[in-house]
Amino acid sequence: MKQKKENLESKIKKSTTLSKACLLGIAAALIFSTYQAISSVRKNNNKKEFYASMSYKEVIEYVKTPKQAEEYIQVYLEPNISGAFVKSFKRTHEERKADCADATVAAAALLSDNGYEPTYLLMASKNKNGKMSSEAHAVFIYKEKGKYGTMGINLLDNNDPRFSSLDDVAIFFEYDFYSCGKMEEKVIPDWISTQRNLLISKTELQKHNITQDKMHEVHNPGCPLK
Repeated sequence: MKQKKENLESKIKKSTTLSKACLLGIAAALIFSTYQAISSVRKNNNKKEFYASMSYKEVIEYVKTPKQAEEYIQVYLEPNISGAFVKSFKRTHEERKADCADATVAAAALLSDNGYEPTYLLMASKNKNGKMSSEAHAVFIYKEKGKYGTMGINLLDNNDPRFSSLDDVAIFFEYDFYSCGKMEEKVIPDWISTQRNLLISKTELQKHNITQDKMHEVHNPGCPLK
């Protein structure tokens, strides 16, 4: 009986020791996690101040890679719905607010001097009747080593080049239609700095003999980037 009591007490002591160790481990993890969060906030605040100290031209010159462009968009720009007005990068940089279209233009501008075409992908979903709805989303699209990468205002918009086709991109974002295009420099040569709305009317496109890519339904051939 005495032996059983001693064994029980021993088990209780071990259990208590393990519990204390677990609690200490959890506490240490929480402290480390909090430290990382604080460090991340401080780093982002420093980056915000860094970008804010530069003009839009200086930021374009500073950014060299998609990763740097992604960091600028995620750290410096505040998501905001601006409706039917698509801003130039100059205006977006100064206002520090962007919707998906503004962020797409920002990415195109940031990488415009680094060999990347100012190309975007517009995606839309189906409505309950199977037709294209007004729900749409835009991302900057680029190609490296035969694969497509994307960049945009949301964290999920940012993907390293891993998609084999534009179909794959649209499927990943769970949209049913897509159209790809480029910033029309013939119509708006100063698209990076203009004060005007970057949305181009059909009349303007016809005037410059420009045919925009139509919306493709997923699983149909798209417009591959060269």
